[in-house]
Amino acid sequence: MKTRGLWMIVFLVFFLLLVFFLWKGSFEAYEVGKNEEYRFLYYTDDADFFSDGKLSLESLYKAHSTEFPLAWLHQYYAIHFDQCEALYKDRKSLPFPASYVEDLYEVWKRLEAPYKTKKRILVWYPRDRVERFTFPILVKSRVMVQEGNRGSILMKLNTVRHYDRMLTVMKKKAKEASFRQKIPQVVWRGAPTGSGFKNNIPPRSVSRETLLENHCHSNSPLINVGLVVKKPNHAVWKKYEKEEMSLETMLQYKYLLSVEGNDVATNLKWILASNSLVVMPRPQISSWLIEDALLPYVHYLPVRDDFSDLESQIIWAEKHTKKCEKMIANAHRYLEPFLDEAKEMKLQMNMLKYYLDHFRWE
Repeated sequence: MKTRGLWMIVFLVFFLLLVFFLWKGSFEAYEVGKNEEYRFLYYTDDADFFSDGKLSLESLYKAHSTEFPLAWLHQYYAIHFDQCEALYKDRKSLPFPASYVEDLYEVWKRLEAPYKTKKRILVWYPRDRVERFTFPILVKSRVMVQEGNRGSILMKLNTVRHYDRMLTVMKKKAKEASFRQKIPQVVWRGAPTGSGFKNNIPPRSVSRETLLENHCHSNSPLINVGLVVKKPNHAVWKKYEKEEMSLETMLQYKYLLSVEGNDVATNLKWILASNSLVVMPRPQISSWLIEDALLPYVHYLPVRDDFSDLESQIIWAEKHTKKCEKMIANAHRYLEPFLDEAKEMKLQMNMLKYYLDHFRWE
């Protein structure tokens, strides 16, 4: 009997250890930022498919003439290092945000001399678009699933717009109120971008227009969403306009809504870094942050694509404060690897080397 009891204890200890390591492993699995090998494979996304064949700029133009008009293809989109440097020096007059070329140049200039010859050409698309190209193109963001297209290699681009506010939030963390001290309301302010609003953007199941139609004039004390229009007012947008909110004002609220526009939601990164809870539909666009690795009820509070459960989810959150605080803590942990500047730069350099080593454009 003593032997049997001893074996029971051994079995129980083994079982508990197994559960612990499985739990720990699963927890680490969704902190993908720590796994550089996984990130590299995710960003390149089967791009080796193109490695064995010659790549023709003429074929690229024929396949994607709208996105790559011939004159701009040779001037802006298909470039070697000297061209990149020239674009960097003339970045204030480019037909796309200067931040794109600033980010690319900062990585490329760090590579060894063989990567800076005129034969080493890369093709990129420095725009807020999400379609997957049928060629290996460096992009900021892409739709998560599109069968048959293996192009669109992710790079960290346009960082001024997507990362600066996050760093600002982190610098002011000591002065930010805790989650429990904040106003119990979900807030969103944004621009009329993305699917809807008569934009030339591929339709998706999540639309800011739908959010505003359903909730801009909501009577619920838990919801405060509205449009901020920088350009001249449009009659269709006017009915959705509300007062603009500063970053400091928005951080006074418990729940901050993140909604994709032309591509990934600009506010997602700084909300993840804050003491407020991210509220959003499941992401459909991915970027350097690997948005599809963010898990509902782990890193953020999920809502349906049509936002029909927005109020009920906030009511649930108000009853589950500790779970909300856990999600916020997990969001902070998720961001940590992306904040290591030295490792991030090394990964970006490896990405660029991979591209210049594998693909030859004619």
